[in-house]
Amino acid sequence: KCLRLLLFKKIGFMYFSYHRVDSDELFQQVLLNFEHVVFFDLRNLFPEMCLKESEDVAPFSKDKLPHPPVIFRSMSSFKAYLKNERIVIINGFGDQKPMWRLSYLLNRYKVPMIGVQTKSGLDSEILRDNKVSVKRELTILKKIIDKTTFFIYLVLLYFRVLSKYDLYFISGERLLKGITKYKIKYKEIIYVNSSTYDYTLNHKENTINESDFIVFLDFAVPFIADFEKWGFKAIDPDLYYSQLNNFFCLIEKLTSKTVVICAHPQFNVKKKEKYFPNREVVWFKTNAYVEKSSFVLVHFTNAVHYAIIHNKPILLLDNDILNPYIKTGMDYIKNELNLTRVDYNSISEGDLLSVLSFLKVDLDKYNQFKMNFLINPGDEGITSSKKIINIIKEKYCIK
Repeated sequence: KCLRLLLFKKIGFMYFSYHRVDSDELFQQVLLNFEHVVFFDLRNLFPEMCLKESEDVAPFSKDKLPHPPVIFRSMSSFKAYLKNERIVIINGFGDQKPMWRLSYLLNRYKVPMIGVQTKSGLDSEILRDNKVSVKRELTILKKIIDKTTFFIYLVLLYFRVLSKYDLYFISGERLLKGITKYKIKYKEIIYVNSSTYDYTLNHKENTINESDFIVFLDFAVPFIADFEKWGFKAIDPDLYYSQLNNFFCLIEKLTSKTVVICAHPQFNVKKKEKYFPNREVVWFKTNAYVEKSSFVLVHFTNAVHYAIIHNKPILLLDNDILNPYIKTGMDYIKNELNLTRVDYNSISEGDLLSVLSFLKVDLDKYNQFKMNFLINPGDEGITSSKKIINIIKEKYCIK
């Protein structure tokens, strides 16, 4: 099998925004483990696939590219490259209609495509199991168009017009529920650990000495672009942050601990003083701060995985102004982890004191959640990138 595939020489990444290069652990590990890694800048050929850069997104750079990206001046030169260069693609895009043109070309020139979903799939399960979907906010016509488009996509896959995933790496058995319904999309599915668990393995050295603080896992609730796109009512940032900061003052008074904000990437650093005045706000240090914290405050965000991995008590913060997506997420993790949920705008000092006195970790629930979403049994202590790289080397014989 390996001899037949000896002609594969390169690993290619096709992303449509440079920020993924800075933050993608797999990409960085691939650079260290393969001789020929190519990063494609396809924005001029596939403008429909470009990610829009928001001013609220924290800045990234392309410093970590091994060499300048490959830029094709014409579609014919791109086709010639796919035809003549024996390359395996680790994709950074999905199955939406704007991606079909590229998927067709990869299939036409028999370029193997590898998919990676190591974000745990918690979002999709929340929407599916609770029967709450952003599609409820869509018009009937838009729903019909979406369903018809996806049906056409499956038909094109069936008749081998579009490219299937040669390998598809996923984290957590529960994620399998959401993808095996359409087995036609994947030739082989392989379990790996989640990217959150990977991060905790790769960043064991913690330089934070203090431990007498509380972490709030920020979700930049008023500034998430998807919420507006999904049709949810806008949240007034002044009202939201005013109520939140009042609660932080109360909990600091009762615990004698400070609240540290682990900011969401879409929370702009320029807005720190306006919305979190006189508070410590950190970006991209969530794992380190959660690990050293006394306990964690959160609405709902995938960053809560760090608290689960480190077995930290979690207090859910609810409020009437939060949208259905966030509330559904809170419902879900409350039940999955046996958590306590409070209305942070109306809870009294006495009630909050009582809640804090009983705040604890249900280890059985936490461990089950880890196995369902974050850690593949038998792969404890092994990063997903290491496993993915070893399998790619074995299957495609790329040095």
